[in-house]
Amino acid sequence: MFEFPVLLRPQTYSGAEVRENLGLGYVLAFAPKNQVFIAIGINWARMEWRPSNPEVEVIEIKQIDISQSLNFWLWRTFAIGLGVGFGVMDTFVLLSGGRAEHQIVPYVPLQVGLVIPVGARLHLGLRLVHTPFMGSGAASGNTRLLIGVGGSF
Repeated sequence: MFEFPVLLRPQTYSGAEVRENLGLGYVLAFAPKNQVFIAIGINWARMEWRPSNPEVEVIEIKQIDISQSLNFWLWRTFAIGLGVGFGVMDTFVLLSGGRAEHQIVPYVPLQVGLVIPVGARLHLGLRLVHTPFMGSGAASGNTRLLIGVGGSF
């Protein structure tokens, strides 16, 4: 399955103006019908937003992670997945007055997803990924909604 971001909410500055929300995810799974299965994904994202705080001009984030999820088929119609991963976040913050802060930090993305088979081979996915950041400095967590399209063979 290939996944693409559709919504972004910054962890800090929730009322920020989102200027860029790009990304691509690839998820691979051996998904036997009516059973529990594991999926592995690799995700890349590039985000930029302008906070409502006048002291901050713009926040730019690039992140890459590898995640694993445990998925459960329900009523033979769809699968729900819970996952966790490990990634690296590169954050650049441009402050008013021309100052800038830069930070590269590890993070642990948390996710919940839904996979719906459409026909015999096509699958549609919806996944909510929360990238928390609890430290201090330039890095900023976020929550993204991804939609996916994939197939089985």
